[in-house]
Formats: sequence, structure tokens, C-alpha cells
Amino acid sequence: VSGTVVEVPVSENENDGPFKIGDDIVATWSMFGTGCLAEYALVDMNLAVKKPCKVDFLEGAAAANSAAHAMKVVEQADVKSGDRVLVLGGSGGVGSCVVQFARRF
Repeated sequence: VSGTVVEVPVSENENDGPFKIGDDIVATWSMFGTGCLAEYALVDMNLAVKKPCKVDFLEGAAAANSAAHAMKVVEQADVKSGDRVLVLGGSGGVGSCVVQFARRF
């Protein structure tokens, strides 16, 4: 599923959490996820990543599972433009997404 954040959990610290209202995200569902065909959906923040600006919502939703895991890897590796990235297993589902996301940063 992909979309724009319209609400975030209330916290004592305003800066808590990886997402803010207005962020575009891509999320994968847990086994019990519901609402992906609804106008609004509740997603676990741990199963979501920020959508790269060069990926549209349809592409993001279609590739959510492999792509969400791959995006987490690219984000945690802090890949920047011009970086060289070695992807072991780059021909698999997640690996091929890591290759593509790393190229777009």
C-alpha cells in the first residue's frame, strides 16, 4: 500500500517517530493488515518507509513487500548519490530492489 500520512500517533515528544503528516510512504502489511483498498489505512510504522520522490504511488504499492524491505536496507546504509554499493544476491526480489533504489538516491 502507498499513500500520504494524514495522522501520526500522539507522543510526549513531538519529534518521535520516523514520519510526519504529509510524508509519502510505502508500507507492507503484516499478516493481519486490513484496509489497503480503503480511502484510509492504518499501518504499522515499523512496516513502512518513506517513498522516494522518483517512485510514484502505483509503483510503490505494487512493489511494497520486497521494495519496503529493500528501502529499509538502503536507508539504514545511508546511501547517497555517488556512493558505490555492493549488493550480494542482487538478482533476487529484495536484492534487485536494493540495486534500483541505490541507483535512484
